[in-house]
Amino acid sequence: MDPEELIESPKSQKRRSPLFDLFWNVLIVAAIVVTVRTFIAAPYIVDGQSMQPTLENDDFLLTERLSTRFDRLQRGDIVVFLYPGNIAERYVKRIIGLPGDRIAIRDGQVLVNDIALQEPYTSSSTFTRQVNQWTVPEESYFVLGDNRQNSSDSREWGFVPHSNVIGRVSARFFPLGEATWISHARYSNL
Repeated sequence: MDPEELIESPKSQKRRSPLFDLFWNVLIVAAIVVTVRTFIAAPYIVDGQSMQPTLENDDFLLTERLSTRFDRLQRGDIVVFLYPGNIAERYVKRIIGLPGDRIAIRDGQVLVNDIALQEPYTSSSTFTRQVNQWTVPEESYFVLGDNRQNSSDSREWGFVPHSNVIGRVSARFFPLGEATWISHARYSNL
């Protein structure tokens, strides 16, 4: 066979439709977006004042999901989760207690395993008329809003199962003038 016969002429090659290329490009982009949102990061918009002064109503946040997949959540992390009372709702709060921790609130002070938390991020004391105590069950977290007098949290409705945690807040993207990486509290005395 003559080598020239093996080479096709440009006229004999089929041309792909631009619609075909567009379809495949859209499909690839959609697959990337779904993969990122499912396994790596997800957006969240703050609804309410329960995390003031740290987060404001209508802040646009990015949550990273990898820390939840590998059980790397810590006290002080701000997380987005499915509200245990209605999983159609999403909440954002700060993790105060890990599995096995004993949480107590006495005279407006939060104690974890009998050690008082230093909480410079709160807008007010942890209001309570009585001494409350909880022991965090396995695979769960005790969460509080930073605006303690205006927060529906674990004091009211209990613990957040690990399976309900969507991700750890990593950045605020909107409003643009306040865009920043979110730092999480670390308690040196625990």
